[in-house]
Amino acid sequence: IEIGKSKMAAEAEAATIRENYEAGLAQLTFNSKAHINFLTMLAQDHMNFAPEVVAAIKARIMVHLISNTEKFNYSF
Repeated sequence: IEIGKSKMAAEAEAATIRENYEAGLAQLTFNSKAHINFLTMLAQDHMNFAPEVVAAIKARIMVHLISNTEKFNYSF
């Protein structure tokens, strides 16, 4: 948390960062170097919110993992 920033403001900013990153991931529907570079720069610009970025990436992976598991009837 930055000095002088309230916990509530920091949590709101963290939520916004995660939402923005999730939206960017949702737009990544094919291998686009430009879009991947954009997401990388977004993450670099907000390194202090790394847990939120990681959570967004993990959530996206889980969505696809579950989707593909159901589609192909894999069992884990």
